[in-house]
Amino acid sequence: MALLRRTATITVLVLCVLSLASSFSLKDFVKHRYHSLKDKLHIEDDVELPLEDYIRRLNYPLEVHKITTKDGYILTYHRVQARGGNIETGKPVIFLQHGLISSSDAWIVNREENAPAFVLANAGYDVWLGNSRGNFHSKEHTFLNPKDQKFWDFTWDEMVKYDLPAAFQYISYKTGRKINYIGHSQGTLTMFAALSHKTPEIEASLEKFIALAPIAFLHHLNHGLIGKINSFKFLEVLGENPLQEVYSYSKRYKSTLVLCKISPSTCNIATQLITGETTSCVDTSRLPYMRTHGPGGTSLKNVMHFEQMMHTPHKKLPMFDYGPEKNKEKYGSETPYEYPLHKISGVEIHFMQGDRDHLSNEKDLKELKQILGENIKSEKIYNLCHSSFNYGHNTNDYVSDIIKILSK
Repeated sequence: MALLRRTATITVLVLCVLSLASSFSLKDFVKHRYHSLKDKLHIEDDVELPLEDYIRRLNYPLEVHKITTKDGYILTYHRVQARGGNIETGKPVIFLQHGLISSSDAWIVNREENAPAFVLANAGYDVWLGNSRGNFHSKEHTFLNPKDQKFWDFTWDEMVKYDLPAAFQYISYKTGRKINYIGHSQGTLTMFAALSHKTPEIEASLEKFIALAPIAFLHHLNHGLIGKINSFKFLEVLGENPLQEVYSYSKRYKSTLVLCKISPSTCNIATQLITGETTSCVDTSRLPYMRTHGPGGTSLKNVMHFEQMMHTPHKKLPMFDYGPEKNKEKYGSETPYEYPLHKISGVEIHFMQGDRDHLSNEKDLKELKQILGENIKSEKIYNLCHSSFNYGHNTNDYVSDIIKILSK
């Protein structure tokens, strides 16, 4: 417990230092000397570009699509195809869906030759990049304002019920093609849950499902601060009100670009403490890009749902637990509804795991594999961490295998 307290204290101190550096002395210093430092430290000119400008600067054709869900959230999707060309219809479709507190940027900001979205686009695919409700690309609504608490009243349950069906219906209509879905972490969780519901919009359009760092159970997660979150009630520090934004991107992060260039390990220390992953998991030269393109943000209620998953019964995947009284009102019973993963059938699923991934760990995956059974058509383990699927040096190892699977 003493170690946990020290870990939590260090994390808070690191975040405070970064925040203070962004707000005061470093901010003022960067204001006067930033351009000079960029030259001296060889910070690339495009590191501060918004995602859409960054994509266009690299000469990739881009379309921005707004998808409205049945409950009014307006999601921003990015469509990318091969460099130097135009957006064309008729190409095989890939839908990339990010993980928790991430965004479409995660598939783009690695080195161009290692960025999964660019590699797949250049291989001839019509690549659609999703953004879950509440991240910095999808903070619009038909009548709610992000400043309203009600806007943040969601978990991945609503992404399953509303976001994925809306996206599949929209992309299928626009392209006239079946969809190859590639999810990372939370992006796999939402698909597993949707498939258990036999969601018609998805079943009608899904071709293949490739699960990167698959997540469905978190019973054996105990690595890094996120793995200890239930041990010392870290969420209580954030407040009792779950209807608020957390891990949101701030432009103040740009002020830490100098720190990222001078000391990548220090720049990445908060991530290391939270996930248990070291800088060896990512291409440290891309840390400035990671800082200016994330985190994507989500609701505290969504993070609380992940915390609940850590202490649910084995092989169970429940919806958000409101407590007995409200559960009875919402679900008709004192316990939350459980997603019937055993009902998933007739789906071609491919697992891609990292042997250094402590979040998508082998013990939890073993339970999931037992339930999915013959739906899993292939499994492969790579020398990757959880974050390496987006930001690693050797992403082409698994991306080349994706291309082989999709070409069959």
